[in-house]
Amino acid sequence: ELEAAYHAHSRAIVHIEHRGSSTSAPYICHAEAAFLAGKRVEAEASFAKATELIDLTLSGSNLTYYRYVQFLLTGELQHLLLAREQMLKMVNLLESPRLRRDYWHQMPVHQDIERNWQENVQCKVVQCKVVQLAGADVPLGRPLTAKDRLPVTWTMDAGALDEAVLQAMGKVGYRRFRLKRLLAEAIAQGTLPTDADLAQAVNVSVRTIERDRAAMAAEGFELVTRGYGRSV
Repeated sequence: ELEAAYHAHSRAIVHIEHRGSSTSAPYICHAEAAFLAGKRVEAEASFAKATELIDLTLSGSNLTYYRYVQFLLTGELQHLLLAREQMLKMVNLLESPRLRRDYWHQMPVHQDIERNWQENVQCKVVQCKVVQLAGADVPLGRPLTAKDRLPVTWTMDAGALDEAVLQAMGKVGYRRFRLKRLLAEAIAQGTLPTDADLAQAVNVSVRTIERDRAAMAAEGFELVTRGYGRSV
């Protein structure tokens, strides 16, 4: 199966090079297929071509895949962290609960990223915490029961990645970066936090969360929490 995938992507590369290509996606695919087939030299050559073509300033699934293949080729966990951060960014942009679940759980490359994350990073390289949050489909207007809550693993500190964000964005920008990550991780695990849940996680008041929500909204990001924002 790996050989078949490798040959299929190799044929695709020949075809697009004949026609000319300005997209990195085929080269990323070929790099992964070649790596998994044990053809490292070809994998690195295709990845180098992808690097020439990709725009690293744009978020999206293509960048997620690029960072993941970069992790495969180098073995450096920082690239796996960046791949997962891209996944989390995309989850926060999706409106539909079904789309969020499918994006996180049904796409093979995302399954591979999450598996590698859980095996190599989660609660090992990064600081994490398991919390109990209300399920995303639990209705409002009544007290929560034990059955309404689900365990969620939250990334509290991602080490060097977080330090870089703190240095670049300052204390307030870093807190809002963390809020986005916490929200995305909660959504990906089928839950939705309250303002109080987020406030406790980042050690601020609920009023600060409300101010952050307003500031983030002005920048085009909706901080959705239980009882506030779009339907989940």
